[in-house]
Amino acid sequence: MSRKRTAIIGLLVLMLVLLSYLFVSSQNRSVTYLSYTVTHSLKHVTLDEVDDAMVPFLAQSFWEVDLVGLKQALEQINWVHAATIKRSWPGYLNIALEEHVPIARWGDDALISQYGEIFQPTSMQEFELLVRLEGDRLQSASLLNNWRKIDQQLNPLGWQVLGLTQQVDGVFRVKLNVGKELLFDTPNRVDKLQRFVQAYPQLSKKLVESAVGFDLRYSNGVAIKLASSQSN
Repeated sequence: MSRKRTAIIGLLVLMLVLLSYLFVSSQNRSVTYLSYTVTHSLKHVTLDEVDDAMVPFLAQSFWEVDLVGLKQALEQINWVHAATIKRSWPGYLNIALEEHVPIARWGDDALISQYGEIFQPTSMQEFELLVRLEGDRLQSASLLNNWRKIDQQLNPLGWQVLGLTQQVDGVFRVKLNVGKELLFDTPNRVDKLQRFVQAYPQLSKKLVESAVGFDLRYSNGVAIKLASSQSN
């Protein structure tokens, strides 16, 4: 075998060794685990929940980690409204989680957030004093807004809304802290409620004490439900 041929074979072997080294090195780099830091303190979300969401992504490389998929996974955690993820060289992920702020209860086992989003906590025990809303889930943000407006309109009477239900037929049923109930429909709701608030102080004390409900769906008056009868 000539020296030239031997040199060529040696060069090929060296190239194969180098290619093998580069392949193994790249494989080793791809399985290097990422680290992450949660940059804000959390009130309701636990680090265990974050860990569970992170696990499928930590074996991905720094530049190839699926940030969109990771964001979606983090936002599936019950109390998470939004997740923001930023790469930090050489192998860290900085994660900021915005938690839901519960504004009201939604039915028996859910809460509604400051953005009108419905979510389910593991326990409802500490939220029993929040106003209870109920209706079409697709209209949750609108119902939250209606509750705020109704509660504000009732302020002159010193009343507070404990519960607000929008029925299938569009009728609003309002449960009040004074043990009374209001019924009204959508057309001219603001005007009807305003007229009622102005007229209520003129009602007799006896009528007020025996009234358990007021139906404001009439264009020219109010139907009063008494404790001892259906209406008056």
